Amino acid sequence: MKGKFEMPYVVLDIIEKIEMSGHDTEAEARAHCRKHRYPLNIIFEGTFEEIFEDRYGPPVAIYVWGQGYNTIPVEKDVPYSTYRVIPERLPSAPGFVVVLVGQKHYADVRAEIEVAFQNGARLVWEIYEDSRLIDVHTVANRKYTQWLRETDTIDAGDMQPGYSMKVADLFEEVVVE
Repeated sequence: MKGKFEMPYVVLDIIEKIEMSGHDTEAEARAHCRKHRYPLNIIFEGTFEEIFEDRYGPPVAIYVWGQGYNTIPVEKDVPYSTYRVIPERLPSAPGFVVVLVGQKHYADVRAEIEVAFQNGARLVWEIYEDSRLIDVHTVANRKYTQWLRETDTIDAGDMQPGYSMKVADLFEEVVVE
């Protein structure tokens, strides 16, 4: 098994700072670029050590979010799997609100949660579909949050007694072509 530094493809995610991730194949690197919403990703063939030591050649591809790859002709983008909430499986109680994070900025998510509480919400689920995470907020304590992962069980408390489900069961896997 290859170690972290031996992966033959490195993706530089260019945002306020440079973040790197390693991949075993070019297809994995391309899927990473399409799945993550950084404005610009550059794929290099080579290991982390080679990148750190400035020993790498021209990029294999440059991915610009919303525009696809440039510099290297691409026959077809690499599909990737992600997840989406199944709306029918959510609680249907008055005072329950779902905030889907998606591509929203942190401040916008926080503002949306606050507006929900100002409008009478008693329970807000902040949902990260890609990673199947749910951050539970209650009116009693808006600041304290309870992070639930796909292996956890979630309920609607006294808002909908009897509602209980594995977090993973709230999501379906979808393939993005």
